[in-house]
Amino acid sequence: MIIGAGVQTSNNDVDGNEEKRGMVRFFAIFSTDGVSSYSCNVSATGVARERGGEERIDIVALSAAKDEGLGQTFEFVREMNESR
Repeated sequence: MIIGAGVQTSNNDVDGNEEKRGMVRFFAIFSTDGVSSYSCNVSATGVARERGGEERIDIVALSAAKDEGLGQTFEFVREMNESR
């Protein structure tokens, strides 16, 4: 079994507007028979926004996938382009 995570930060949104963003991805690759392998991925994107004088993180995208690319991805929260 291999387990990992990655984090990326950005100061721009999908339209190139300045905002604090954080993206995280967790994954696991495992095998039940030592020959074939399976993967599970969870990814999320959060945006820091100020409300009431406090900075809060809003989750703008959240998805999970099994055997990404070959299996099925479930998007629990999908980021929308607000300029459209």
